[in-house]
Amino acid sequence: MSEIRFLSKQNVRSVWQKEDADFTPWLAAPEPLTHLFEECGIEIQELDETTTIQTEVLIPGVGRRLDILVTLNDGTKIAIENQFNALDHDHLTRSLAYAVGLEVSTVVIVAEFHKSEFLNVAAYLNNAAASYEHGIKFFLVQLDVLSVSGGTEFYPNFKLVEGPDEWRGAIEEIQEGNPKGEVSALIYNFHEALLPHLREATGLFQNVTPSKNTWKASGLGIGGYQICVNTSKDTCNVQIWMHKGNSPDYNKIVYDVLFRHKAEIESAMTPYVTDWRLQGAGIIEVRMEGFGYRSEHSDVRFQELAKIAGLMSEEAKKYLPEIKLAIGNLS
Repeated sequence: MSEIRFLSKQNVRSVWQKEDADFTPWLAAPEPLTHLFEECGIEIQELDETTTIQTEVLIPGVGRRLDILVTLNDGTKIAIENQFNALDHDHLTRSLAYAVGLEVSTVVIVAEFHKSEFLNVAAYLNNAAASYEHGIKFFLVQLDVLSVSGGTEFYPNFKLVEGPDEWRGAIEEIQEGNPKGEVSALIYNFHEALLPHLREATGLFQNVTPSKNTWKASGLGIGGYQICVNTSKDTCNVQIWMHKGNSPDYNKIVYDVLFRHKAEIESAMTPYVTDWRLQGAGIIEVRMEGFGYRSEHSDVRFQELAKIAGLMSEEAKKYLPEIKLAIGNLS
């Protein structure tokens, strides 16, 4: 039997001595940011070379600097402020000023502790944002560092303690007569019912949460390579999705590896029919007709949709070593 041991909390400063010189540069790397966004349920396609990550960003007219500014390839801006110890008034008010000054849509504040007064403030701001189409979303995240007692390996852990309530936002849209409100609620409910089945069938989607977006995606181990489930009112599409930013060469290499195994993949997907296409992004897709967010919920159909995603994730992972070898030769 394998040994089972508990991890214990460690002093953050045993890993990063200084917040600005050590922790911020670490957090600004793609892997920690991806884990942070996943914990928050912030849906991004992928952090790649088209993502701009800036540190110590000077705020016009304020004379202060934001720790991290992430600009996605669609222009979406996410401001991140980090702090050792507990979040204080200075960092909270600064983050508000940064959000307005930089026109960001989302603010993430990472600290070791978050006092109840600030949790209430963030909840109030998120409730207001849910009622206002261009409101700013606030996420308060607790940082822990874990290790086996006496060990030399450290495991950072992000824990969301306050964030926007997508369900409440959908409800408020309905109450306010927003014509999009009913659709938002239907999509949210559809994904809430689907995600447990997806997690069980694929082992993926662990930190993906219900929202008003029509798509849900989960990474397969390399950048720009994901399983994606899209839903419309009466159709669902499950895809192996190759979409490395503005890198069609990268996408084509991944697609070509899979295409060489087209017969094996199609055989494994029987009786489902796969549609293959490469137009900038690469897509291998199975369509389920007659089932979408306006359809009556059915465990049988959810399980079938999850089964398709499970089969596709198995095939996508099967050729991952060959894909990594191929993209390693990309100059």
